[in-house]
Amino acid sequence: MVSWRILMLIKSGRECPNLPCSTIFEPDEWQALYCYFHETTALPCAEPTLQEMIIIVAKLGGFLGRKNDGSPGITTL
Repeated sequence: MVSWRILMLIKSGRECPNLPCSTIFEPDEWQALYCYFHETTALPCAEPTLQEMIIIVAKLGGFLGRKNDGSPGITTL
């Protein structure tokens, strides 16, 4: 189940990166992840994009996000 969701996350993020993150993440998931990563209790005014949330998840897995790193893959997610 987890591997299927990771593959869906990667594919959706590469094909439609500007979708709202609620297409993949439940509201509780993305809100908790956003607050944890940004060390705040305030939620953003607009919902983050799918690509923004993928990068946040990948950074928790060790993705550095440098200019030439490309998109996060299976290992970091």
